[in-house]
Amino acid sequence: STATPSVTPTAVVQNNSPILNLDTDNSGGNSPDFATAFVEDAGALVIVDDVTITDDTTPTITSAAITITNLLDGDDEQLLVSTGTTGISAIYSNGVLTLLGRYPLATYEVVLGTIQYENRSDDPSTEDRLITFVVSDGSLLSSEVTSTVSIISTNDSPVVDLDADNSGGDSPNADAGTYDMPREPIALIDDAVIYDSDDSDLELLQITLVGMPDGPAEVLQVDLGTSGLTSTYVNGVLTITGTAPAETYLSVLNTLTYTNETYLPASGQRMMEVVIGDGDSFSQSAIITLGIADVSTLPNWPGWTCLSWLDNQPQDWVDVSDTPTVFWDTFGMYNQGYDPLATVAYALPDSGPWQMLFVENGRVPYTVFSGEALSDLTTELARQPDDTYFVRDGFVVLQWNETATTVDDSQIFTYFCYSAQPYVDLEPTTLDTSNLMTDLDTLAVSGSIGLDVTNSGSADINNDFDIIFYEDLNGNQTYEAKSDLLLSTVTQSGLAAGETVTIDAPAGGRMRFAGDLVHAFVDSQNVIIEADETNNILYAQCSLPE
Repeated sequence: STATPSVTPTAVVQNNSPILNLDTDNSGGNSPDFATAFVEDAGALVIVDDVTITDDTTPTITSAAITITNLLDGDDEQLLVSTGTTGISAIYSNGVLTLLGRYPLATYEVVLGTIQYENRSDDPSTEDRLITFVVSDGSLLSSEVTSTVSIISTNDSPVVDLDADNSGGDSPNADAGTYDMPREPIALIDDAVIYDSDDSDLELLQITLVGMPDGPAEVLQVDLGTSGLTSTYVNGVLTITGTAPAETYLSVLNTLTYTNETYLPASGQRMMEVVIGDGDSFSQSAIITLGIADVSTLPNWPGWTCLSWLDNQPQDWVDVSDTPTVFWDTFGMYNQGYDPLATVAYALPDSGPWQMLFVENGRVPYTVFSGEALSDLTTELARQPDDTYFVRDGFVVLQWNETATTVDDSQIFTYFCYSAQPYVDLEPTTLDTSNLMTDLDTLAVSGSIGLDVTNSGSADINNDFDIIFYEDLNGNQTYEAKSDLLLSTVTQSGLAAGETVTIDAPAGGRMRFAGDLVHAFVDSQNVIIEADETNNILYAQCSLPE
């Protein structure tokens, strides 16, 4: 008989996919999925509950992929994980977090339990984020499970920073320096920034003067320009309102000034609190600090000289002769007497809006301390019925009609200040005709004329000016082209303050009289505005042959 071979059956083991559950106890009611909510600015959020992985055929997991399927805020969105000492490696890129390494199911459960969602946008999209989870045992993938993250946006308060580059070391606050020129505005803003990360428009800018020892004399102002905004100033609070972009509000803030209308402001510090609002919330306040100088003592301004005055008695001006002068007086300083040929100094009464000093008969241009133009000054002076003024050489000289004895000068200020203003003054100083030869038969002259020209002013001359040499035939001490004999013309290119240039000008012509005077006329075209226009001509006799 033939034997039948025996066959031993072989068991075939089927590999099953791992099963992933993000909410094993179904506390959220959507197991194996999970849902949670991310609140803007609240920090990273864990997006799973109690993670379990089951795999009845494979005890390990080799990788996991967690994906933000709708990445709406770009790089502001991120997935975070803590792998600790597990050995699992993590890589995040473009919304996908990948975990790698063959490790037991329990190890992956621990790591997956730390997955967090973060969104750093200040204005995040509020669409739900669908974040999928998949694990692999090296052969098969688990079914995809999803964590649904709803996004709750919150209002971000606007921000104001008065010292964006932190040059003062106390950003967002700013130090505006020292106020030492009463009744003059001082700019308070240097490099401010304001913004609102989740609102395109602002609704309010408010600056509050904290403490006002000088009361309503302390004024905050802005220039609204074409912004369309409106402003009010009441009791130290400047309020600007209207719907406009942050850039518009910043342009207005940049014009903020402080003015103290008193002549003797209380010294110390002023603090101004700046706040902006977007209609939903307000920024944190930023503080402007402004020092107020003690102006009852002599100031020390660069380029200025300040002199003291005695109270309750008239004083003569001191040390101002031949000095271009600007004057700041607050309570009606004056001097007695009036000599139109001497230094002139008169001031308005206490009630007047202007107190000025003009000296040396208008020889040198003077500047009104407040910066007003001459026309504005004339208008202001014309409003004072008790005062008279007149213009001499283009400059206002003010005379006070009242006598000193009738004036209540109990509040006369303690000093006045003056400052030299730059000016130019061309002057021919030496004229040499020794090299200009005369033919007595024909009266023809030829050769050269030497001339020294000095700029005796305090400012450089940068423009060209002409110098002419001529015979003054009608003897009127000026040049007339139709009647006078032009001998030479030279162009000089500028002249520094205090310097002298020597000119050697070729000259020639037929003079009417032998040995007549040769005139040199500096700046003959009058292109240079000089302090003294009367000293530009010098003359000397033409040399005759022996």
